[in-house]
Amino acid sequence: MNQTWRVLIVDDEPRARGLIRKMLRSAKEFEVVGECGNGYDAIDAVKKLKPDLMLLDVQMPEVDGFAVLERLREEHLPQVVFITAHDRYALKAFETNALDYLLKPFDEDRLLATLSRARDRLKLVASSEQNQAILSLLDNLKTTRDYLERFVVRTRGRMLLLPVEDVDWIESEDKYVRLHTGNTSYLIRDTLTRLESVLNPRHFLRVHRSTIIRLGFVREIFSDFHGDHRIVLRDGREIPLGRNYREHFFSTIEMREQK
Repeated sequence: MNQTWRVLIVDDEPRARGLIRKMLRSAKEFEVVGECGNGYDAIDAVKKLKPDLMLLDVQMPEVDGFAVLERLREEHLPQVVFITAHDRYALKAFETNALDYLLKPFDEDRLLATLSRARDRLKLVASSEQNQAILSLLDNLKTTRDYLERFVVRTRGRMLLLPVEDVDWIESEDKYVRLHTGNTSYLIRDTLTRLESVLNPRHFLRVHRSTIIRLGFVREIFSDFHGDHRIVLRDGREIPLGRNYREHFFSTIEMREQK
């Protein structure tokens, strides 16, 4: 009797999820047990459904595919096939760590060939080896990606090159973000989601849907009577710590302190 492998589809585009599900109909050994349209739901689904295989989109808003795996670092991870559109750093890292990926756009033949390799690995590769490969991927990405070094701020007919280490925290304002540095702030046209992907996570961390902070600018963290946490910056400003960011924030802080 053939074994059936449980599959979780994670992609922020409903149409893409639908196409993958349709393609999977001819792969009788694979059963779709869930679909997720964002990273938060994917984290919960992995813990609850415990899939054998996850088809994981890399580029997703707020919590991308890499952040999903980072937050599941202490969990039993499924086999992962990454779905990506254009991240050249990611492609190189996948190949280095012998992990499968699908480059968008892909057709049914390409998906089925990838699933065939995933099936062989599920049969032969111990889950601990898979976990180690993914953790190595995350660590490699942290050390090999080219992170943003300076912001380009255009103000009053001149261009200011602002080093990222001069920025204390960043907040979103509609279609813009505001960079706070000391008593000065600058408004630039960008998004927190993009900045989260290009700022070095060893120094900058998203702590709320609308806020990124520089970890070196944190003075303390406390919880109020309702159990909500707030981050106190060195200038005395208090920043709310979003519930969806709490676990990753504290695990990152702990890892920094251990080094």
